[in-house]
Amino acid sequence: YATLKTAIQDFCETTETTFDNNLAVFIKEAEERILKNVNMPLFRKNVTGTATADSTYLSSPSDFLAPYSLAVISSNTYEYLLLSTNYTFELHYKYRPASLTAGASSGTTWLSTNAPDAILYGSLVEAANFLKIPEESAAYEQRFKEALVNLNRVGDGYGVEDEYRHDVPRMA
Repeated sequence: YATLKTAIQDFCETTETTFDNNLAVFIKEAEERILKNVNMPLFRKNVTGTATADSTYLSSPSDFLAPYSLAVISSNTYEYLLLSTNYTFELHYKYRPASLTAGASSGTTWLSTNAPDAILYGSLVEAANFLKIPEESAAYEQRFKEALVNLNRVGDGYGVEDEYRHDVPRMA
């Protein structure tokens, strides 16, 4: 985290107080853009719960970002959800991992370790926009998009050769 903050300051050639106070915002915005543009099986979770006839809504997990599927399981088979009986269900979803900014200055996350270019250039886009430097923002945006393409390639390769489940599409 500290290394990334220093890199942003060095790239933007500023340590002005207002800028420094917004470094965490730049990083969180970059993380958000990465999570919404890249599908990595790593950011996939499952959770089970029980729906009851007297409850109209299901609670979503606190780290819920987007659904993949909702399986309703009754007597070991999938059935339509009817609010006339109790069901056990399983939600497959994309989750929001903890932000790099939530830990200590020496902390790391999967993104900061495995996609440092994506998080750096995403943060620099936000920093350049903050500093109102459109030409630098455009250059950083291009590098950020390249990093997202590469990260998506990694995500596309995870689990597609040896994973077999009826609800997970296989890619040839």
